[in-house]
Amino acid sequence: MRTILVVLALAVAASAAPQYEPIFYDYHEEIGIPEAARIKAGEESVDFDGSRIVGGSPSNLGQWPHMVGSLIQLLDGRTSVCGASMLSNTRAVTAAHCWRHRYNLGLEMTMVFGAVRLFFDGIRISTNQVELHSSYNEDNLNYDIAMIRMPFVPYSSTIDRVLLPAGSLSYVGFIATAIGFGRTADGK
Repeated sequence: MRTILVVLALAVAASAAPQYEPIFYDYHEEIGIPEAARIKAGEESVDFDGSRIVGGSPSNLGQWPHMVGSLIQLLDGRTSVCGASMLSNTRAVTAAHCWRHRYNLGLEMTMVFGAVRLFFDGIRISTNQVELHSSYNEDNLNYDIAMIRMPFVPYSSTIDRVLLPAGSLSYVGFIATAIGFGRTADGK
C-alpha cells in the first residue's frame, strides 16, 4: 500500500510540474524554409530597399563585418536560412538547429560574407563541416550551438571576426544589437 501511495504521489507531482513549450517544433519547416523563400522573393523585387529587421533599419555594407548569412541546402533539396558569427578566418559559430533539427538535416551550408543581401551579394564559401555540441538536445534546444569549419576567408573592410571579451574585459552594461536578414514587421 505504501508503494502505491509513493507512486501515486510521484505521478501527481510530475503532472503538476510546469510543461516545457518549445519556441518552435521544427526550425527549418516553421522558420528557415519559409524565410528563405520570402527573403529571396524580397531581394528579387525591384523596390527592395534592404529593410528587414522588425522596428530596425537597413545596415550599411561593413557595419557588421562579423555577420555571416547561411544558406543551408537540406538533404531533401530544399533551402533554409540561418545566421552565424565569424570567429576566425576558418571558423564561425551558429545554432545547432541551423544544421539539424527534427526531420531536417543540412547537406551543405553556403556561408555569405560581406553582404546586405543574402541571395545575391557577398563572398560565398560552401562547407559541410558543421560540428554540433555533443550535448545538443533537439527537444529543448539545450546546448544549441555548433562550430562551422570553412575554407580560409580573408578579412577586409566588410569581413572580420566578432570581437569577443578577453581577460577581464566584459560587455556588462552594453546594449546588444540584433542583426540579420529577417523581417521588417511582425507577420509580414
